[in-house]
Amino acid sequence: MIYDILRQRRDIILKKWIDTALDQYFSGNLKINDNDRFGNPVAYSISGGFETILDEIVAETHTARLDDALEEIVKIKSLEVEKPSMAVDFLLRLKTLIQNELADSAQNGISTGEMEKLNNDIDNLILSAFDIFMKCREKLYEIRSKEFIKRSYKLLERANITGPAPRQKGEVDDEIG
Repeated sequence: MIYDILRQRRDIILKKWIDTALDQYFSGNLKINDNDRFGNPVAYSISGGFETILDEIVAETHTARLDDALEEIVKIKSLEVEKPSMAVDFLLRLKTLIQNELADSAQNGISTGEMEKLNNDIDNLILSAFDIFMKCREKLYEIRSKEFIKRSYKLLERANITGPAPRQKGEVDDEIG
């Protein structure tokens, strides 16, 4: 019953969800074209990812497409936001939007069990998004740390304080300058 209602209201929920998410990134004066992959890649990725996530929720499935869409969105967020809570807030907004859309139908036979299952599914997505965010942040810090060490060795080498920087397998030499 609940998923039938969601399927009927899918387009409304999706539009509201995309609009609220893109409002975070762009001012009201900027024309947002979420269908232009090259003109606005962030909006394009977010819109496509949101559509996939909502379709998977409505279909009551959890496939690799869902994981890929979630990862793509969270990667964008991991580069742009400082707090993990801000990186997963898009799923909390979805949960609220769905609850608002279903509020009218609450008297029409939606069981507590159905609502609880839907909320648990979205909560599990939030936890997965948090895990993805933390992995992305760890990778960023690892890259920054390696770059800092590499630049430090290059500076010491130029100052004739030390020998050449130790190389790691697959590392390409590039000059700072």
